[in-house]
Formats: sequence, structure tokens, C-alpha cells
Amino acid sequence: MGDIFIVMCYALVPKLMFDIVGILLSNVVTQEEAPLLYAFTAIGTVWFCFLLFCGLCVVHEYTALTNIVTLIATFIAAIIIVFLAMLYFTLMSKVFGFIYAAFSEMTKRW
Repeated sequence: MGDIFIVMCYALVPKLMFDIVGILLSNVVTQEEAPLLYAFTAIGTVWFCFLLFCGLCVVHEYTALTNIVTLIATFIAAIIIVFLAMLYFTLMSKVFGFIYAAFSEMTKRW
């Protein structure tokens, strides 16, 4: 787990540097130069993704195809977990709303 954290930290360095420079340059560029600024920050993001991908391949000792399949499976599992969490909180909201409505109806009757 510590190795993955280290890989993530090292991979984030170029992204952070490109984003900080992009933020500083965004105050001085004109409207016509904005696409160059977006391309500049996109380079940092692509570099981050490449470093993270390579780092995860090395840490887990996966091939590129195995790493891609694992990342896709992790992404799908994360989407399912977020969906279930949203479903749970929505259901709890409805249950609490029903309990509140039932309680307020009972107090109004007496």
C-alpha cells in the first residue's frame, strides 16, 4: 500500500507543476492564447496518467493489458459503490421523511 502511495505522489509532481504554471499564466494570457494554456495543462495531465500507469505496472508486476483490465474493473466497481451509496442515502431520506410525516400527523391528531 505504501508503494502505491509513493507512485501516486511521484506521478502527481508534473501535474502539479504544470497546473501551478497554468494558473499563474492564466492571469496574463489573452483569449487567443487560451487554447495553448489548456494544451499546456493537458500535457501535465497526460504525463501524470502515463507515470501512474507505468508505476502501477511496476508495483503490481502486471503487463499493460492486465493493468488496463484491472483499472477498468476498479472503475466499474467504484461506480457501482457510488450508485449503491446514493441509493442508500436516498432511501434513508425517504424513510426519515415518512417517519417525520407520520409523527407530525399523529401529533396533530392528538
